[in-house]
Amino acid sequence: MGEKAKVKETVNLYSKVWQLPSFGGILARIFVTVLLSSFIIAITKFFLSAVSDVSVVFGSYLLLMLSSSYAGTGLLYLVVRNPGSPLDTRRTFGTIFLGIIAWCLLGTIGAVVDSILSSSFLEIRLWFLGLGIAFLLCSFLITGMSDYGSLRNFIGALMIPLVWTISFLVIESMDGILPTLPPFWLFALVAILAVDVIVVLYIFKAVSMPFERDLGIDGPTLLRAFGYDYLAENPTPFEQIMRDISVTQDLPMEVIVIKAHGKLKAVGAVLYIHPGPFRDIGSSGLPATIIQHIRDDFGVQGFVLHGTCTHHQNLASKDEYPRILQTIDRLVKKTEVAHEVSGPIKASSGKFTTWAIGSGENAITITTSAPHFTDDIALQVGMDAADKVRSQSPEIGQVSIVDAHNTIGDDAVSVMPGDPEAVQYADTVAKAVDILGDCSKRQVSIGIAQRIPKEFSIKEGVGSGGIIALVMKMNGEMYAFIVVDGNNVHQGFRGRVLERLQNDGFTASEILTTDTHVVNAVSMSSRGYPSVGVEKPDEILDMISQAAEDAVEDIEEIEMGFGFDVIKQLHVFGEKGFDTLTMDIAEAAAIAKEKGVAAGAIAFLFMLLSSLLM
Repeated sequence: MGEKAKVKETVNLYSKVWQLPSFGGILARIFVTVLLSSFIIAITKFFLSAVSDVSVVFGSYLLLMLSSSYAGTGLLYLVVRNPGSPLDTRRTFGTIFLGIIAWCLLGTIGAVVDSILSSSFLEIRLWFLGLGIAFLLCSFLITGMSDYGSLRNFIGALMIPLVWTISFLVIESMDGILPTLPPFWLFALVAILAVDVIVVLYIFKAVSMPFERDLGIDGPTLLRAFGYDYLAENPTPFEQIMRDISVTQDLPMEVIVIKAHGKLKAVGAVLYIHPGPFRDIGSSGLPATIIQHIRDDFGVQGFVLHGTCTHHQNLASKDEYPRILQTIDRLVKKTEVAHEVSGPIKASSGKFTTWAIGSGENAITITTSAPHFTDDIALQVGMDAADKVRSQSPEIGQVSIVDAHNTIGDDAVSVMPGDPEAVQYADTVAKAVDILGDCSKRQVSIGIAQRIPKEFSIKEGVGSGGIIALVMKMNGEMYAFIVVDGNNVHQGFRGRVLERLQNDGFTASEILTTDTHVVNAVSMSSRGYPSVGVEKPDEILDMISQAAEDAVEDIEEIEMGFGFDVIKQLHVFGEKGFDTLTMDIAEAAAIAKEKGVAAGAIAFLFMLLSSLLM
């Protein structure tokens, strides 16, 4: 399994751990667990141990475990609470829930066995074993989520065994129903809790090692920062970490300006900033932000195309957004438009097919590898393609290199410099622009429309930018370019879209995605995100057709121009911030499995022996 796959597996595991019921649901489940345990123990003792008053037995055990579960966990929360922290009351009680199940199960088994054997040996020892397991699980989860240091976290976790011990001593002194404490119970309890603390500290130290070694950051801090975003929808802590390890890079910024009757009609942005890494962190939501900004500032429809870039070009934080939006504004105002356009034309070479459209001395290319699977196209591969265009077609001034990002499968990989596909990519782009140079320029009409599927969420793979259709009419022929605010297109869905649009009367068409990563790490699909067409494919197909129909109704003669600029010194992930971080997460996950399981097993054996020998 590759590093990226291991990261997705880790995120999925994290998702499952924190998929908790509501706060009331957790409290109810704890109550039912304790209720069943107390009932089984009371009935067993009544029939097998000649206990005269079953209600007293039932009430004693119920009070013992409810006080530990509710009061103990409540005190824990008071120790570790922090306003805005993802470790709220619901998740604090959630950290102890599985431990309470194990705790009650072991205690119940001990009570039943002792009743059957007319013994008083096993029950109390299994209660202590269950207490140790509950404390271990709680300490581990609290340490991974709390904003405080280890000492405060362990003091908080100690509230549960402390309340249980006090409750046990008080109840046992009142009615004598509970089992008798062994002579060395206090020594054994301290030893069990101490070993649990050592094991938790050892696991977190081991898991933190790759991050400290390569990036100079603390592993648990990174985990908590992810928790803030994933659980509390606060990306700031994670972005602060990424800002600290980021690099600076100059990145292109390009726009497509479309006017009608001398007035602005639509604005497109070609982003060489990768819209990642996931959820609302960094530049993940940048495409939708740009679309909304164009609507707010210029009062026209915006659209975003995915320039060649990879996760190395993820923004470290959203602090860079204002500079990007200001650059777009400046380009829109200064970009000149032409009344006639050349293209669109298509050319193929190897596994790639490129669309090309020209305006003035400049051009834009849109390349797909469909039906072959591809992830991202590296920034340098795109720059090499642009250089080849200018060397083979010197009449071209500037060229935008757009990655359609529209065909994905489980074996898809990115095209990086030095790959054979990188040469094919540059050849295809240059070939398309060369053919474009032989085409005559003509008046073109364009219509644009947006559909925002209110019934969809990012879990269906469509961001708030929705579905945008740009329709071109030239010499009686109609071309449709569909841009979906999503991350790639599911295998086979592109073919369905093209077939549907052909049936709708379009000469040719293409579907593109913005590659937004707001859809990433929100579902448990095999890739960690739902590509466009995985969820509700028929509904998305209908909406694409409707958007194209709306765009046809919006068609009018236009002037078009392309604007080019470079944004200096953007803080991005770079190789260190993505490749190294990804490898470290994969390494940490492997360490957690290997050393975590081993340490947990050793802790269990120690707790078992301590409980039996007390």
